[in-house]
Amino acid sequence: MSIFDSFVRKHDYLVCVDSDGCVMDTMNCKHFNCFGPCMVDEWELHEWRDAILDRCNLETMVQHTYDRWCMMRRNRYMVDHASHIIALYDGVPKGGTAQTLAYAMKKGLTTDIIPPE
Repeated sequence: MSIFDSFVRKHDYLVCVDSDGCVMDTMNCKHFNCFGPCMVDEWELHEWRDAILDRCNLETMVQHTYDRWCMMRRNRYMVDHASHIIALYDGVPKGGTAQTLAYAMKKGLTTDIIPPE
C-alpha cells in the first residue's frame, strides 16, 4: 500500500520544488516536459493536466543572493508554507533532507518518509 492511497486533497494547489542546484536555466524544459507530465501520470491527475502545467513553473524568491545558508532558508520556507511533508529520504542523519525533516517534525507537520528503493 502506498502513502498516496490514503491521500485526501485539502487544497486547490500543489507545490513542487526542484532542488538540484542547476546553474543553467533548464527549469522550463524540466518542468513542462518532465516533472509536470510525470507527476500527472504518476498520480493520475489527467483531468487537471492543463492547470497543473500552467502553474508548474511559478517561482518564489526566498533571497536574492547565494550564501552558505540559502538552501536552509529555502527548505525552511517550504516547511513554513506546507501542511504535509512527503520526503524521499535515505535515513542518513545529516544534510539538508535530514535537517528539513527535523524542522518539519519540530513544527508538528504530518510527515511521510519514502525510503529510496
